[in-house]
Amino acid sequence: KTLIDDIIREHDFLEERKQRGLEGDIKPLYRESYNKWRRYSYEITTELPSLNMIFYGDRGTGKKRTAELYASVLNQFGLIVKDSFSSITKGEVISEYPKETVNRIKRILERNKGGVVYIDWGERGISEEENKEEDILLDSIIRLMDEYKRKMVIVLSMSEKSMKAHFSSNNETLSFVPYILHFPSQSLDDLWSYFSFLVSKEGYVCGRGVKKKMKEVLENEKTKENFAGRISVRRLFENAKMNMALRLSSSDFSTLTDSAFITLKAQDFNNLSWLDLESS
Repeated sequence: KTLIDDIIREHDFLEERKQRGLEGDIKPLYRESYNKWRRYSYEITTELPSLNMIFYGDRGTGKKRTAELYASVLNQFGLIVKDSFSSITKGEVISEYPKETVNRIKRILERNKGGVVYIDWGERGISEEENKEEDILLDSIIRLMDEYKRKMVIVLSMSEKSMKAHFSSNNETLSFVPYILHFPSQSLDDLWSYFSFLVSKEGYVCGRGVKKKMKEVLENEKTKENFAGRISVRRLFENAKMNMALRLSSSDFSTLTDSAFITLKAQDFNNLSWLDLESS
């Protein structure tokens, strides 16, 4: 228990999870993974445990970052032989032919044996035909995960919509994946907490009216199709810092105090649209 707690603390793991409202979910999961592996190591059980996972939730809810932490923690536990994290998206492997898509994924898995591979499958297709092919592909990917469980750790990530649509009628392969974790969408208060965490982490402070202004901006951004949770929050933070720099550049530097260079003001959250949020 002490080893697990120390390693997770070392990676600021709980603090990051706390900002996403998920600190209670993942720590027991890691402990269970670790204990399963220990039982296998001491020959208490002869079945090699699978450490594979499915993460599902909307964009920007922390799935990829959690997978990166997962890889780092498992490496320190000694549960994977290589300190390696590789990420692939559906767009990078998808082919006109489903069999070729599976073969492309398999080649990537072969190159990354011993480490962790994160497969970002994202959203479902639009047409009924696309979704039929996708259901076949997802079943094939999960079978690959089971095939490679002795060689590496694979995290399959998808949207909540994709998860529910696929596994409501294709749940046979779910038994191959021992851990399934939901990443819920975040409220304005959750997103503000994450923003406050970023501000504090980088040594900035928020001036009067920033909280109200930021929540107004977030409420507007959440209505857009390309909103991506904490990814968009990070983008907005970067935008605000740029606006602050522009504001300060037109000031008389001899009149500025040290605090002026670290204090975000409500006006820094105006005119954020010039920075492209599409790439969030």
